Formats: sequence, C-alpha cells, structure tokens
Amino acid sequence: MNENEMRILKKGSCPSLSGRSELSYHIGCDDNRQPYIQISSNTGKGLYLKSPIPFSQILPPDDKPFSSGTYQALFKGRSVNTAGFIIAILKHLNLVQNVQGSSRSYIRCDSSAFNAEMQTLMDADSPADQKSPAVKIRKKVN
Repeated sequence: MNENEMRILKKGSCPSLSGRSELSYHIGCDDNRQPYIQISSNTGKGLYLKSPIPFSQILPPDDKPFSSGTYQALFKGRSVNTAGFIIAILKHLNLVQNVQGSSRSYIRCDSSAFNAEMQTLMDADSPADQKSPAVKIRKKVN
C-alpha cells in the first residue's frame, strides 16, 4: 500500500441526522496508522465529500459543544451535507452525542472503546473485507 491508499478496517451504515436517508461509511487507516472516515453512499439525494477524512480533523479536541457549522470551514467549497453526515456517523459510532436539551449541538464522548477497536483492527493482518481494495485518499481536505 502506498501513501495515497487507505486500508479499510470496518464498514457500517446509519441513518442521517434527519432520518430521511441511510448513510454507509468506511473506516480505514493509512500506512502511518492514521485513521480515516469515508462516506461511501447515501440512499437520499444529498451530495457529500467522497474523499476519506482524517479523524484528527473531525473529532473535536475537547468537551466544548459544537454544531455542523463547526465543520463548514473544513469542507468549504464542498457539499454542505458532508458536515451533517459526518456528525450522524460520529453519533452512530458513539463518538459524539447531543448536548442535553439541544437537537443541533453536540459534544464529544469518551472514545477509548472506539480507539481500542481501531487498534485491534489495525493490528490484524487483513482488512475487514478482503474484497475491498485500498482506496485512494488525499492527505488534506483543503
């Protein structure tokens, strides 16, 4: 695998925040064990960024509340749906949750269980799906 490829570790699906579509996603890593998330499909009409995104760019660094607007600068010039879709996936992975009493504000959750699962998958000799070739990735979302 070269520096522009991602090994798929896990695949999943979840409802969008509105509940009107189903999102599919891949979680993978590069040769440096940097984890990435990639939206792979949407059953609705909303467009989204198809490139893998490093978790380091999308997980909030602290316990401060945030909204999908927080991600708009990151995805500037790309589909506005991407931010909401990423939050839906992060919620599904139990990495973020709604701030109590708010449907549009989120806060980071404890990620130790997720990190442990990713370490186990990265340490495995084979990807989650042998039929899934590594996919091209861009190192920066800019």
